[in-house]
Amino acid sequence: MLTSLILGCVLVHDAYGDHCFQNRTTCGAGGPTKELAVTDMQHFCLFLPPVEGQTIVDSEGCCEGVSSPGCTRAKTNCVPVSTDAVAFCTSAGYTNGARAFPPNLFVSGHLVRDTANKKIQITGKLTPGVWLKPGDDGGQFDFTGTGQYQVNSPPGGKPIGGYSEYLSIIGSNEYCIQMCSSHYGCNSDNDFQGCQVAIPGDYESPGFTEAEGTIYRQNSPEPGHPEEKPKKQVGPPKISQGPSSVPSPGSIQGKRVSPPVVTNEPSRKVLDVFVR
Repeated sequence: MLTSLILGCVLVHDAYGDHCFQNRTTCGAGGPTKELAVTDMQHFCLFLPPVEGQTIVDSEGCCEGVSSPGCTRAKTNCVPVSTDAVAFCTSAGYTNGARAFPPNLFVSGHLVRDTANKKIQITGKLTPGVWLKPGDDGGQFDFTGTGQYQVNSPPGGKPIGGYSEYLSIIGSNEYCIQMCSSHYGCNSDNDFQGCQVAIPGDYESPGFTEAEGTIYRQNSPEPGHPEEKPKKQVGPPKISQGPSSVPSPGSIQGKRVSPPVVTNEPSRKVLDVFVR
């Protein structure tokens, strides 16, 4: 993962980089185990380590070679490897090759759908010790930006359902994911700060809910200080309808679903599966 900070002509990279510029074989390519969808609280996906107990950072798939400490893979021809994160969803096969979430992974989850701005997000708590390494501070997965500022972690990771960008952080027993339908709609610059800064939302309320509202794009840290919070932060979504309590993730059985297409692309089914 690479954090790109665009203020004036400044570009700041963090220590675990994977930028797409001149890395042109897998960036946002999708394919088996590399596609995410968010439809509702019963039908969504996250990237997680492929092996129980593996750290998030080790599954980010850094491809910067010697230019970023901790990276061992070259930035050119960065093909996915077995340690890279894979898609887990509320049902196996919900996206191409996705696994089912481990049982009892989620403590809470709160979805906000911003229909006007074509964004969607989920924020909530995870059960300590389920699948993830206990005490893991976590890391970030993303596909945002354009040109030399485009970033992608894990390599090949792609949002589907009409969304063109996504941002997700897993760590410290919290999770968050935001999908956006325009370039720079999601801001991946706050990976050092964790979910509550990067994707403001409801992390404290119990249970699972869905709401309609306005999702705000978070600001970036000051140039040269990616480890600091933005000087001016946006707040959580402004709720216009709801929240309404809903069943826990994956608990609705036998429902045929497709992620809604939210752009002006030709109408087509990007996903059509039976959910267990």
